[in-house]
Amino acid sequence: MHSPRQDIDGTLSLVEALELPHPAAALLRAFILDALDCDVAADHVRSRIGSREEAHRLVSDWIYIVQAISSNGVELEAPDKTAVWEIVQRDGNVCCVSGMRGTLRDPLIVAPILPLPANWLKNQASPSNTQIPDSKR
Repeated sequence: MHSPRQDIDGTLSLVEALELPHPAAALLRAFILDALDCDVAADHVRSRIGSREEAHRLVSDWIYIVQAISSNGVELEAPDKTAVWEIVQRDGNVCCVSGMRGTLRDPLIVAPILPLPANWLKNQASPSNTQIPDSKR
């Protein structure tokens, strides 16, 4: 049985062997190496890149998701006091990001973290600006 590190390195080698156009290989490497669980990320990438075309689709999907949030996202307003109370009760006064429990000295802050991908459904039919130029072939 291979160690998780060998599996990660094997997936990274597979990505390089596909000779994807820039920046596709770099994006897949970052997806794997910057993941919370690199082994799970490597398994996911390995399962989705049986061919150069499949790898290209995976990268295009990832670019679309990142752009939907970072470029096209809409900042949300802080929730009202009732919503904050309901969220704190629902989550047991535990932060969904850090897993830390809110205390009197360090209360749980309920605030939007990521922008809302407002154009997600509208743009889903035509993700025109997510294509990676094929400069190698």
